[in-house]
Amino acid sequence: APGDDINAAIDAVNREGGGIVQLLAKTYTLTSDIVIKSKVALIGAGKNTPTLNFSGGAYGIKAGVANGASITGISRTQDFSVKGLTISNSGATAAMDFDFTGNFIIDDVSANGSTKGIRISTSNNFRIIGTDAKGTSSNGFEILAERTTGGFTEKFRIDNCTGNSNGDNGFYFSSSLGLTTSVEEYIISNCIANSNASDGFELNSSGG
Repeated sequence: APGDDINAAIDAVNREGGGIVQLLAKTYTLTSDIVIKSKVALIGAGKNTPTLNFSGGAYGIKAGVANGASITGISRTQDFSVKGLTISNSGATAAMDFDFTGNFIIDDVSANGSTKGIRISTSNNFRIIGTDAKGTSSNGFEILAERTTGGFTEKFRIDNCTGNSNGDNGFYFSSSLGLTTSVEEYIISNCIANSNASDGFELNSSGG
């Protein structure tokens, strides 16, 4: 199926101890998830090329565990990056969905026309740079802390990013389990949120 070659390349690089998977400057029409592994960099030629078009299917770029899955005995997916590409028409929870991950970079990415743009949960030590989330039906950027045990999302930066024309908030941070978990120790710098249906920036039960 389309997408298998990208995943096969990611798996091969991961098995060899890490490295770069370089995408061609073209549109990929995909019918499966792209799953990022530790120590792998998925690199395109720059925002808007290549484009990963998921055609409305419930697929996207994922790393870590499934939403809400147990993390007991699981190692974090970490030391990876996604740079220089566009994700479009994802009908999954989010175009880019990272859960229980760490030490990663998202740089020069555009996530548009999807359910949510970029969703990150229970993760730490990451940076998002020069990235857009626009035209989604929900939140552009969604940063969450959701688990009773080990549920902190912390120590991250979001720089020079844009969350425009989304169906809910441009940037949404939430700790859904109250005092047992938190989104904390973060910096938001030079980010813009315009023309969203709700707030540009909503920080809900978060520490910053």
